[in-house]
Amino acid sequence: MLMLKARISMTIDEGVLARIDRVAEDQGVARSALIERLLLEAVTEEEMLNQPAVKQMLVALSSRGVIENLSKALDQSLSSEQMDTVSRKLKRISAGASRKGGPASV
Repeated sequence: MLMLKARISMTIDEGVLARIDRVAEDQGVARSALIERLLLEAVTEEEMLNQPAVKQMLVALSSRGVIENLSKALDQSLSSEQMDTVSRKLKRISAGASRKGGPASV
């Protein structure tokens, strides 16, 4: 089945473009194919993060107590700073998903 593609023009930071080009070359794919794949993955993730059950899960997981218990259950020793970082990151993702049309920080 032939998929129609739209041609777009966009402005992007030169440093980001250089990184995209390096990854595309490493993977042996065209720049546009890599950008399309990355955008599709990002959009799919944003759609998933905007589901109410996922939002609730992220909020629950961002609790310091939950992070401590997960750390113990996984037999991983996390410092207080690492646990705070995980908590902040989950809260940012959750807050980003809560803003209609707003990006989730990753």
